[in-house]
Amino acid sequence: MMSRWRSFRGGCSVNIVMAVTLLLMGNSLFAAQRADASEGPPYKFVNLKNISVEQGKKYLAQLVTATVTDFASTPTLLVSGEPAEVAKAVIILDLVDSPEQFVIKEILPVSAARNMPSNDQIASKLHPSLTRGVSIGSFSNPPSKDASTRAIIDIHNAAVVAIAPAKLLERIVSVVGPLPRQGAVKAQDKPKAQEKPQASVN
Repeated sequence: MMSRWRSFRGGCSVNIVMAVTLLLMGNSLFAAQRADASEGPPYKFVNLKNISVEQGKKYLAQLVTATVTDFASTPTLLVSGEPAEVAKAVIILDLVDSPEQFVIKEILPVSAARNMPSNDQIASKLHPSLTRGVSIGSFSNPPSKDASTRAIIDIHNAAVVAIAPAKLLERIVSVVGPLPRQGAVKAQDKPKAQEKPQASVN
């Protein structure tokens, strides 16, 4: 009887230890998944299908601060750095890795961003169709993969930049509005000279 009781107690102890271990492992895995979801990985391998690694590096050099290197003489780029910059680089490469030629251009100063139409409004003016038309996203919200034409408009440094197919860029600029002329801006910013008081006539 005593041996059975010891065996029962031993079996319970093992089960309890296993349950606690699994619970701790589950909590650790859940915490790690939450951390990955909120912060993202500090590096990413991106396999290119339509552009060369040199072209990919040139695109990213204009827009991200992440480190971008070739990977073992393959059509793959290793992007490493701050998780937000890595995620941004992946979105950009997903867009520009296309048979179409993409261009990057500053279209407005950041001070004018509040007055420009939204990306959805710009897309609707470029293509009235609601299906497989133009999709314009941002660095944090990429354009739809189902769209026939894709672009990104977002703020980078002190300007609003567009990453778009070359054939679409001028149409985007026409919808957003013309760039302010530097001469006009300087003239508006220049303070007016104080008028000299007229001499009184006695």
